[in-house]
Order: sequence, then structure tokens, then C-alpha cells
Amino acid sequence: MVRSFAIILCMLSACAVQAQVTFDRVVISPFAINANAGGLEFYSTGGQPEFTTVGEDPFFLTQGFEQPLDKGPLSVEVSTVYNACTALFEYRVEEISGCTDAAAANILWDGVPGDSVYFSSFPQAELIVSGPVGCYLSQLIDASNAPVTETDCALIFYSFISPNGDGMNDTWVIKHINSPLFGPNEVTIVGRWGEAVWSRKNYDNETVVWAGESADGSELPDGTYFYFVTIGDAQYTGYIELQR
Repeated sequence: MVRSFAIILCMLSACAVQAQVTFDRVVISPFAINANAGGLEFYSTGGQPEFTTVGEDPFFLTQGFEQPLDKGPLSVEVSTVYNACTALFEYRVEEISGCTDAAAANILWDGVPGDSVYFSSFPQAELIVSGPVGCYLSQLIDASNAPVTETDCALIFYSFISPNGDGMNDTWVIKHINSPLFGPNEVTIVGRWGEAVWSRKNYDNETVVWAGESADGSELPDGTYFYFVTIGDAQYTGYIELQR
């Protein structure tokens, strides 16, 4: 640890004659261990900003100050990709270093508090990262030339649902159903005897989603069900196994 000291020398009997001595930076221990520097012994206790020093009689040295360690300016590394299926840009903070780290940093995307990952339909996003006083960075992230991911945007109809509240397969998923490549849709779930048990428009896997219930909201029994999905002039059919 590096410290700098400004020290006043006084006579033990009186301070009629004073002089100020400035020492160059020296390495001392913050754990009350003596470190000899140019014939003077420095004593310090961990966590205290003041240091007591002892020199040759008849002088004594007092009053030191701690010089904080400079961690450097704030630096942020960001990666971007474009998802062709969702038509969204993904901004991801990969690393934060300098005067703060990822655990202590405050992150804002386009003026809204967020975390290390941000999704937007726009190819530019304003990133603000801040930490302790004076630790601040603001920059405009341009994703116009971001690499494209998820190039296969075909619909995938999952064939199993287990709505038991364990967070796994609790709802029926149609992958890419909410892609802008597809228009409005209508989904109908049919029982084994051909009766429609559930139907909705604009299925999106989130706010409009089937979780193994009937049209009136009651739980359907385990078994095999069939789906009919209409998107424009296209219709998709298949089966779903329901097991709680």
C-alpha cells in the first residue's frame, strides 16, 4: 500500500522552531508492523488515517495522511447481436472495470435502470454506468452492424406440457410464434373426442398461453390433446401430451 506523509518536526520542550518535512512515497504496513524508511520508523493501525512516527531525539514526528489508491477510469466492454426471429437487438455488458466493478455498478439503458443484458428494437442504445462519487461513464452503443443470430425462424410446436408449478414445461410453447415474420394467429386445443376445450387469438407464450386448463379455467385431465394453429392462410396441426 502506498502512502504520502507531510510531517511537522517539533522540539520536545517547545515548538518555537518548526520545520516541515515531506517524505517521498514509501511502502508501509497497515497492520501495526514497523517498516523502516530512511532511518525513521512508521507505526500505523489498520483502518486509521493518521500515523505516528518516531525519529531521533530531540525531535518527534506527527500527523500523516493516507493517500487513496487510484483504480483508474471506468471502463465498460459491451457486445451486441441482432435476433432476426424476434427483430430485437441484444446489448450485453461483458465487463466493468476501473473505479467500480459489475457487482457495485448502477446500469441504465436509455434512461431506465436495468442489468447487464438489454433488448431493444432500435440499433442504438444509450448506456450509463456509475459507481462511487466521480465514477461515471455514458456512451451511445451502435449495433447497426451487429452479427445476426437465430437465423432459423421456423415455428417449433412443443409436444409436452406439465403444468404442476415446478417451473418446467408449465405452459405450452410455440417457439418463434411472436416473431414479426408471422402475422396474427389463432390457437385451438381439442380433446380426444374432437371437442374444442380451449381457444385464443394472438398466442404469444406469455400473456396468451395454454397451461392445461379448459375454456372456463378448470384443470383438464392428463392425456393427449391436439392443436390447430392458424396463421394467415397456413394451418398447423399436431398433438400435445398433458401430464401433471
